[in-house]
Amino acid sequence: MRNLLLAATALALTAAAPATTPAAPHSRIFHLLCRATVPAAGTKTLELWMPVPHTDKSQDIQDLKIEASAPYTLATDQYGNQMLHIKPAAVPTAPLTVTLTALVTRREHLNLRATDDHAPAETEARDPNLSRWLAPDRLVPLDFKIKAQAQEVVDKAGAKTDLQKARAIYEHVVST
Repeated sequence: MRNLLLAATALALTAAAPATTPAAPHSRIFHLLCRATVPAAGTKTLELWMPVPHTDKSQDIQDLKIEASAPYTLATDQYGNQMLHIKPAAVPTAPLTVTLTALVTRREHLNLRATDDHAPAETEARDPNLSRWLAPDRLVPLDFKIKAQAQEVVDKAGAKTDLQKARAIYEHVVST
């Protein structure tokens, strides 16, 4: 009887205890090496673009080094992405080489709502370009037929929230 009372008390205390805070996101460290070589044979003009990693909320970039056999510039687009750009003025007589190295620390992106519809929403600022990302374009058509197919999948799954709808469409796409 005493053991039963102790077990019941322990269970009650466990149930009453506040939920633990989620663990900090895991991180991994990578040594990035990106190399491009463009042969000179048959080249009349040359223009090379290479993505350059940048630090953001999901990754830290350290010890970034760029070695190139021609002068280069770094350009940043309106979304913060960086590109290395090479456009030699003269026709190259030797292969053009570019080597980019960096130490990259990637952090896991935790979205608790991906597995729990009742988890609190993230407090990130709303993406000002969200409507652009969701709009149709020449590579992503969004006509009546596509909308009807998506609605059929969502209805069949009984999905109500945006996350449930996205999950239902994803599951449909990967299973068909």
